[in-house]
Amino acid sequence: MRINYTIDHLDGFGGMRTTNIITNKLIERGHEVTVTLLEPQLLFFDWKARIIFAENFWRSARRKLSRKVNSFLKVDGYHHFHVMIDSLTHAIPECDMNVAQGWLTAFPVIRSKKGIPFQHVQHFEEVFFYNHNQRDEIVQLVRESMCLPLHRTTNSIWCQRQIKKRYGYDPPIINPGIDHTVFYPRRVEKNSHKKRVVCLGKDLQWKGFEDAIQSMKIVMEKEDDVEFVVFGAIPLAKTYSGVPFKFMCNLTNDQLAELYSSADALVCPSWYESFPGPPIEAMACGTPVVTTRYGTEDYAQHEENSLVVMPRDIKEMADAILRLLSDGDLAEKFRETGPQTAKRFTWEKTVDKFEKLFQTALEERNPSFEDTKIHLTQRV
Repeated sequence: MRINYTIDHLDGFGGMRTTNIITNKLIERGHEVTVTLLEPQLLFFDWKARIIFAENFWRSARRKLSRKVNSFLKVDGYHHFHVMIDSLTHAIPECDMNVAQGWLTAFPVIRSKKGIPFQHVQHFEEVFFYNHNQRDEIVQLVRESMCLPLHRTTNSIWCQRQIKKRYGYDPPIINPGIDHTVFYPRRVEKNSHKKRVVCLGKDLQWKGFEDAIQSMKIVMEKEDDVEFVVFGAIPLAKTYSGVPFKFMCNLTNDQLAELYSSADALVCPSWYESFPGPPIEAMACGTPVVTTRYGTEDYAQHEENSLVVMPRDIKEMADAILRLLSDGDLAEKFRETGPQTAKRFTWEKTVDKFEKLFQTALEERNPSFEDTKIHLTQRV
């Protein structure tokens, strides 16, 4: 199959890493894969796909308008939005499958009329803009994208439920995988005798890092032998006071697995997620996990393989961390059940399901779209 992924920009975060792994594995299975981008940019990860740039956007729009999503709805915002859509539309190559990476690229995918249109929904994207200055306008665009006639799949139970609640249909779920040759329990010599809590650090409000800071403040007031280690793809721009922590930037997968394995607990404080990577990767490494509820339903079972708390409840999160640090039996239980849970998720299973989804669409491309969508939902 000829499979094209349409992406407005690359980043070093979880959703893009998922797309990178899927496209690379599709190529390994003999498929021809292209990635269509707005403009030349830093390529995070190792992309085996052929990269196509929308040169029209690079030449004409970059000098005139900001290319950030936040600028879409300023004075020239709608013009900029349509320049981006038009540029991507014309850059998309002939293909059998045309996959939109997110809400923005759903528009050029459907307008290009190239291949069978898909959208890989990796988050309920309107939540990204709930606290944005132009919330109503941007959320409306996101919602319009979800009403376009594309085949869709999503990555988590929570995201599927949100789509069903708002739009009335439930796309099939294809969970991401875990690389078990990297993420497994390792023997790591620590330089400190303190108990270690690790956390992903991002400046995005909904990632809840400020909540983690406040929870760790409570933890450290009650336990003086605890250290807080934070990791992330880029340095934190904000200053967080109240709790000392060590920041580890842009770790390789091996370094990340070693960090997980060295930890006594990992905390995931997000307000809403859609199959976040750190908790399940930490489980694969035998690390006891405290995570918030929304978006982790696919793998986090409270008291069985992790402690699950409500988002933004700082005291509940702190109590859960303290419990893991003090209850050796519970921590040992999670060190056994966590890897067992993680083994259910592999990239081979993920790519198998995408291949089946695409092949089914090819076989059923002649019936009406509505009939095809029903079959896809039932068969994946």
